[in-house]
Amino acid sequence: METKDPEDVKGRSKQLKQLLDRYTSEEEVTRDNVAEIIRTSLKEKQQYEENFISVKKAFDVLYKLSMAVSEVDKLENLYKNVVTSAIEMTGFPAGSLALFNEKENKMVLAASYGFSEAFTKNYCWPVRPGGLTAFILNNKDMTLLSNLEKHPIFYNPIFLSEKIQSLMAITLRTDRKIVGILYVNDFKPHNPSQQALMAIKVISTIAGTALWKAQAFEESRLLSITDELTGLFSYRYFLQQLSAEVARTKRYHVPTTLIMMDMDHFKQHNDTHGHLAGNHALSALGNILKMGARENDTAARYGGDEFALIMPETSLSDGIQAAKRLRRQITDDLFVTPDGKPYKVTVSVGVASIAPEQGSPSVEGLIKAADRALYKAKAGGRDQVYPAGST
Repeated sequence: METKDPEDVKGRSKQLKQLLDRYTSEEEVTRDNVAEIIRTSLKEKQQYEENFISVKKAFDVLYKLSMAVSEVDKLENLYKNVVTSAIEMTGFPAGSLALFNEKENKMVLAASYGFSEAFTKNYCWPVRPGGLTAFILNNKDMTLLSNLEKHPIFYNPIFLSEKIQSLMAITLRTDRKIVGILYVNDFKPHNPSQQALMAIKVISTIAGTALWKAQAFEESRLLSITDELTGLFSYRYFLQQLSAEVARTKRYHVPTTLIMMDMDHFKQHNDTHGHLAGNHALSALGNILKMGARENDTAARYGGDEFALIMPETSLSDGIQAAKRLRRQITDDLFVTPDGKPYKVTVSVGVASIAPEQGSPSVEGLIKAADRALYKAKAGGRDQVYPAGST
């Protein structure tokens, strides 16, 4: 038989006496009274345990968020952590984070959870005077709409399509600027607890400063690897990415294609229109290349009037088709000098690819093959795409 600790017995006796003392000395302690005392005791114990679990959960969520802030290597991961932390701590089933673009006066969706795929396609929207977004941004405190049917002025088509019926939102800000808005949403009327209200305020304080610092760091990083004139990646970053893709080719047995592009008669263009117009042409070409690149491609300024496009997991034939599309778009476009004079631009393009079956592919070998193909495109009359290995 288990032996009870005397101190434990004394403690429990003392607790029971305190409960019994709640009744007046004149009141008879009956079986019903004792049952009520026990029920009250159990209820208080359950409430204490629930509060403890709730506080522990909040602590765990905030700890995870603080770790994500200190260790984040990609802004996308930080955005997702902010949203999921807000959802976990407030008990809402959905949420999102939108960043404020002050220059263009619009919001850009950075992360979302609990919504349909169609919702994520509404990735940006203007801040309209009198609209819900403007109302939230101008609100110094939190915005709570527990039942949107009572606020028809704020009920927009996106809410209707997603069947959103309630929201809680708070502006993320620092002393220097507005960073964005953190939302949590429900698909039914939802009147949040005081704990949920406090939670989103705590998260907004942490997230506002963290996001601002992370964005500032990312902007500095991008400046260090971006060509100032064209907005494309720099030569140094190009080499880093190409090395990474060649390594992936070897490890995962997937092809990598490299496109090298050079503006035809660039010196003649500068002599005719001036160096300012030459810079303008290079900037315009860079923009076309950037717009034509896929999400995982790397568009870079290789040097002077030469550009490069790294295409991961792309065969030579697919790379040739992409190069032809770019060349055709550049040829068809009408460029205009800064003083308004129209002119045409053509490019010569070399395309090379590496695949696992080629033995031991290398960065130097791929660049040489694409550069050699580019030289042959120029030697063959310019304004054309020349694939490596052709005769």
